[in-house]
Amino acid sequence: MLDNSRFSERTLLAAVDLLAKLSQSEFDRTMLRLSVNEYIPHGSHPSRRNKANILAKFAKENPEHITAMETNLIDEIVQQTAIQAAGPLSWHEPEVTNFRMALERNGFILTDEGEIRKTLPDVADLPEADDELHALLDELGMVTAKGHLDQAIENHAKGNWAAANAQLRTFLEGLFDDAYRLLEPSDEGKSLTSENRRQKLASRKPPLFDESLNEYSQDGKNFIIGVFRRLHPEEPHPGLSNNEDCTFRLHLTLIVARHYLRKAKSLLSQT
Repeated sequence: MLDNSRFSERTLLAAVDLLAKLSQSEFDRTMLRLSVNEYIPHGSHPSRRNKANILAKFAKENPEHITAMETNLIDEIVQQTAIQAAGPLSWHEPEVTNFRMALERNGFILTDEGEIRKTLPDVADLPEADDELHALLDELGMVTAKGHLDQAIENHAKGNWAAANAQLRTFLEGLFDDAYRLLEPSDEGKSLTSENRRQKLASRKPPLFDESLNEYSQDGKNFIIGVFRRLHPEEPHPGLSNNEDCTFRLHLTLIVARHYLRKAKSLLSQT
């Protein structure tokens, strides 16, 4: 996670992609407002794209950097980008769409006036959920599951709601399959269905899914089944969707997946 920032690394990168589209003079003025002009070259060399990359690298390596306005640098980069997105840049440019979708993944919306507003309370902590989830997937070697998540995020950014929804369910199912293989290495479970593996994750000692918390049960009326039914309400197709619905599914998946990967990592440390 980017320390002391409300926004994930993906949102930071989407923001600097937009700043790179400014003119040289606009870009340099923005660097002054961000109080990073001494770290970022001025003028026409290097290119704006390269300067934007330098800015992103500096922000990632200095997450606690405070601007002259006493604001977090990453937050201020995103705020300045929002103002630019509502001003000289076209609202319909792909980079603006990507930035807006990145904000939505973090629980914010971008208004026509260039204001960033919360759509979820701080307790959801979506930026940390996004960044930490990717780090856990890398740490636990869940390459295929991570690929499905990234495809879901990419399709969400492009407005391909049905494709994003389908990838989210595939991701979560693959994540639990991988968790089973890690936690039960002596039983590869090749002949088991994904549902059978989830049953074993609930019955193992200690369990990944706690039946006492209604996370799993034999009657099918439990939290995990409820999550899958919400992610995929129209079997066997993902069904119609829209921005709000798809974003909700993405937020739900990020929070649920991070919770159980944290727990899986803890259980692995006990073996």
